[in-house]
Amino acid sequence: MKIPIATAIMCIFLIMGCDQSQSPKSTIQPNETRNERSTINSAKSTDAFSGTSPVIVPGQGMGELKFGMSQTEMEKILGKPERSMGMANEYLSKGMAVMGSKDSAVGAIVFGDMNNPNSPLIKACKYKTEKGIGMGSTLGDLVKAYGEPSSVEPIGQGKRVSYKQLGATFTLQNGKVIHMQFRHP
Repeated sequence: MKIPIATAIMCIFLIMGCDQSQSPKSTIQPNETRNERSTINSAKSTDAFSGTSPVIVPGQGMGELKFGMSQTEMEKILGKPERSMGMANEYLSKGMAVMGSKDSAVGAIVFGDMNNPNSPLIKACKYKTEKGIGMGSTLGDLVKAYGEPSSVEPIGQGKRVSYKQLGATFTLQNGKVIHMQFRHP
């Protein structure tokens, strides 16, 4: 039952955390209002990944961040989350969130924004898989990298492309990846 709980938490994160008008106070500068805030400040990175883009390996994690790690281990690698909601640890300036489970802090890693193709979360996300898949990749890129997907489902005006064996799901709108989710398969 871990996957339905993690999926529910991710939906809450996406509904509440991806609206740019809901940016956390920590990313708003003094004398700046939320309405003046049109992008996420990626210069506020406070983790060991600063200046690099660690590679996402489906089924394993991202760089030194591995599925099953504790909150303490995660924070040593990524730094303190900019915002936490339940089991979601949000790093909005990186365009990502780490979702926990009852057993660990790192149960799933999500990138981008599945609801808004113009979201600053998509622009902030510079991470790619070991096969070069990232924000802006196409369905053709996915098939070339990972073969035929387990399923392709319509979602809103886009599609959700799943690779069950990899524990990976990609959301495309306007033919391009705008959201990626990775979990332990």
